[in-house]
Amino acid sequence: MSDSAVPVHIASFATAVPPYTADQDFAQEYMRRHYGGRLNSRSLSLVRTIFSHPSVRNRHFALDDPDCLVDEDPDARIARFTQWSVKLASEALRKAVQQAGLSVHDLAGIVVTPVQAISVPASPPI
Repeated sequence: MSDSAVPVHIASFATAVPPYTADQDFAQEYMRRHYGGRLNSRSLSLVRTIFSHPSVRNRHFALDDPDCLVDEDPDARIARFTQWSVKLASEALRKAVQQAGLSVHDLAGIVVTPVQAISVPASPPI
């Protein structure tokens, strides 16, 4: 670091989650009902394992209605992901800036790390 460089630090940290939640039992039953005929026995076993883990009570999904997932085409999925990722990133950014007592004009950069799930494509951290 040169003498003129400004030290970098994390001024604040915030998160945002989609408003739609489902408990583990609902999510497991949903997967079985809508995808059971498409998944092999190993995949169904993984679904049971994932949705019966005792440390997870609820899951958040980036959607308004879970039925949109059934037969969702890739373009619609990407459009849904884009809509929700921008909305949630903006919400988290507003929270973080407010917590730090700053304005967006004070920021030199932001770090965003999306979480990949079954119902959304992943994007790299920014």
